[in-house]
Amino acid sequence: MDLKHIFNKNYEEIVYKVLKKYPKCRDNKERLYVAVIAEIYGLDFVKNISLYNFFIKFSHDNKIPSFGTVSRLSQKIQNQNEALRGKNYNKRHIYSETVKEDILNW
Repeated sequence: MDLKHIFNKNYEEIVYKVLKKYPKCRDNKERLYVAVIAEIYGLDFVKNISLYNFFIKFSHDNKIPSFGTVSRLSQKIQNQNEALRGKNYNKRHIYSETVKEDILNW
């Protein structure tokens, strides 16, 4: 049994729930990340944990998803669900196409 797949699937459901519940998180990855952690451990956890404990005790033990995992799941969910895209979604994609063209034409 692939436990990583199970955790990612569960994290995907949590990210989906947060994007649906909190529209301000759709364009702000940092806010999204904090909301996901609060969804997993509760708001008191987020308010009271020190940065040291958060990064040293929790992130290295895979007890929380990484920022990158949450960010990638958000992108995947927003690509599949137009209703969960933020106001800046189209701007980001137009800009990314411009950068891609610049790199290819360099």
